[in-house]
Amino acid sequence: MGTLIVTGDLEEDGGRSAGAELWRVPFLGWDVAHRLAAASWCVPRRFTVIGARGLTEAAGYTNDPEVLPGERFTLRVESPALRLPG
Repeated sequence: MGTLIVTGDLEEDGGRSAGAELWRVPFLGWDVAHRLAAASWCVPRRFTVIGARGLTEAAGYTNDPEVLPGERFTLRVESPALRLPG
């Protein structure tokens, strides 16, 4: 099993930071809905899937609006075999 990492903009303690790690969770599989709860205001921007051997298996951008505290962010990562290049 791998790891899913989502980064983006985060607001904590009155300040905002870009490029912050928002979630680091077990990767549940390709095309599976990962439902991630927000503890504070954030804007998910990128995701990375790290495989069991420590190699990047997938990465990309999210096109999602801000997520407010208590809301859930849902991310499905397509299998790399299903993605079109470019």
